[in-house]
Amino acid sequence: MLQIVRDNASGLLVKIILWGLVAAFVGTIFLVWGMGDKTGYASVATVGDEAITRPEYMKRYDSILNQIGNQIPAETIKQLNIGQQVIREMVSEVLQAKAAREASITVSKEELQYEIQSNPAFHVSGAFDKDRYFSILKSNRLTPAGFKKNMEESIIMLKMIQMISDNIQVTEQEIKEEYAKANSEVNVRYFTIKASGFEEGMSIPEEQIAEYYNLNKSRFIDPEGRLIELLHASNEKFAGAVNISDEEAKKDYDANIDRYKQSEKIHASHILISVPKTASKDEEDALRLKAEQYLKEIRDGADFSEMAKKYSNGPSAANGGDLGMFDRGTMVATFENAALSLKPGEVSAPVRTGFGFHLIKLNEHQKASTAKFEDVMQEVKKKLSKKQAGKKAKSALKQALSSGKADNWETIASLNGFDFSQKLARRNESLLIDGDSAKLVDRAFSLNKGEASTPIQMKDGAYAIRLVEKVQSRDKDISEVRNQIIEHLKKQKSIELARSKADETVKRLNDGSTLEKEAALFNTKVLESGLIKRGNDAGQVPLEVKNAGFGLKSGAFDIVAKGNEYMIVELKERKDADAGKYQSAREETKTDLLKRKRTAVVSEWKESLWRSAEEEGLIEIRPELL
Repeated sequence: MLQIVRDNASGLLVKIILWGLVAAFVGTIFLVWGMGDKTGYASVATVGDEAITRPEYMKRYDSILNQIGNQIPAETIKQLNIGQQVIREMVSEVLQAKAAREASITVSKEELQYEIQSNPAFHVSGAFDKDRYFSILKSNRLTPAGFKKNMEESIIMLKMIQMISDNIQVTEQEIKEEYAKANSEVNVRYFTIKASGFEEGMSIPEEQIAEYYNLNKSRFIDPEGRLIELLHASNEKFAGAVNISDEEAKKDYDANIDRYKQSEKIHASHILISVPKTASKDEEDALRLKAEQYLKEIRDGADFSEMAKKYSNGPSAANGGDLGMFDRGTMVATFENAALSLKPGEVSAPVRTGFGFHLIKLNEHQKASTAKFEDVMQEVKKKLSKKQAGKKAKSALKQALSSGKADNWETIASLNGFDFSQKLARRNESLLIDGDSAKLVDRAFSLNKGEASTPIQMKDGAYAIRLVEKVQSRDKDISEVRNQIIEHLKKQKSIELARSKADETVKRLNDGSTLEKEAALFNTKVLESGLIKRGNDAGQVPLEVKNAGFGLKSGAFDIVAKGNEYMIVELKERKDADAGKYQSAREETKTDLLKRKRTAVVSEWKESLWRSAEEEGLIEIRPELL
């Protein structure tokens, strides 16, 4: 059942699945589970009597950053406030799981067994392997019983979501209206008034700065912290004392052979022609003919990728139908068997699955393999060296702390070649330049004044912490935040001024002025979109401008805001949808509309769970720990 959802999900459902409920692995690393006993961990949020611990939150947060870190600029990541989004999603998952349990949805032993055995993380050479299964669970501090319980809850939740969305249908009138809406076109002309252009030379009176500070003191607070002494015995210092023999490396290689196994993989693309569950035999036959027509065009020379972008109903359509590289056993059997029957570059005849007809193109097929010891020996030695160096670092730090000079940590550092520093630890800040320091920060907040921790193993070595003093939160003085306030007030005033100028501009346009004349007053040019549809990528045309165009009458003007900019929009031309092409586009329109309608219903269900929980006072989030 989970596989069905994975193949057919899109939009919000993809987010639900990939960002929480069933994303138990990235490779063989657990995202959500594997924390074991939660006792002793600080809770970043509670939902009734269920807690979300900081380590659980950090594991999810780091996973998201790892996925998007190379694709989105650091400044954008900061603006997105991912921490708040992550914890909200985790709380939402707890609420959804609770609702699903209350709905008395059950999972059979056969379903649970199938989901576990079909997970590619537990596969060797494309098949479920018990030894790998137990090995992965053990390495993630999970018992089989605990893992099965988590899997069962995820399946129950996805059944709940599927039950909610499957009941949604669309009427013929809705399909016609959607077709008309999706296929009408507009041509808009517009220019932009930038608020930033009004900031130069702007001054802010001192009384306004003081007034803003007094009204917003809660925004200018240094949070509670811990002044600590930090001793660091680095792995690098002890690396030279470690010598891993070929025999030791071979022993570790044999004991962890699964790490060096490459499962059978398939790289395929597809074009999906969806078949609704309510489709009659005649309707299904018509869709099969459509798939066969697409296949004929491809075999006559049409580009598969472009055909997928144009006709596929699957979420991979935007990528030309490319499903990427996936392990054997990941896709439904009918789809996978058809793909494996092809040679690279070949396209299959229409393949029927529970979702519709697929035209499958095999891009690449990688056989299962195991890396030879000789090829990975240096990698194994490097891993073992790092592990041994870490043990030596921790042991050396422990021994130094037990010496007679343990009271003077600067002396300990000097005598043993450790790093010594004094730092201020805060919940929302990192202690380390590189790497996650949540474990160190949590430990610092658990200490009493003068108390020291035992050595804490981290990726780059061992650390010890001693609490010098607790630092209470404090209000920042106005002198510390004066420039910050000035910058904010300037931006605020410039936006207000830009809006005022936009209102004046539209008034002059309605009185007979022209877009070109008004644009010249702001030293900018008028741009024209050309005919564009609602769902089209309009190139450089902002979405706000496009949406405004569809709401205007010909020759009318509107103001739309985007960030710190205001755009003056004029509708030049409107072109209605071609009624003669409705029948040929009906099924595609129906499929897209149904998908969005179901997604919206699931989204509303999630929001209703959140609202109800808030009204009952069940949700508590501690932002200072994020």
